[in-house]
Amino acid sequence: MSSLATWHAAQAFCASYDLAGGGGYHLVTVNDPVEEQFLDRSEIYAQRSPWWIGYSDEVTPGAWTWANGSIRRTRG
Repeated sequence: MSSLATWHAAQAFCASYDLAGGGGYHLVTVNDPVEEQFLDRSEIYAQRSPWWIGYSDEVTPGAWTWANGSIRRTRG
């Protein structure tokens, strides 16, 4: 998948990638700072390949939510 793909194309690509017959994957939801650090480190190890995350204001412009429906948690 090209890093220039749209968010929708990335989401569709993940959903179609079904290795184990479980119905595909989803764009990542970052639930806490530990997960964010894990993704940051993983990106470095992957030679700075960009990650598509499931965060969008598509439903209501300016109201950002994760693709799984959860809202962003602010950092303390």
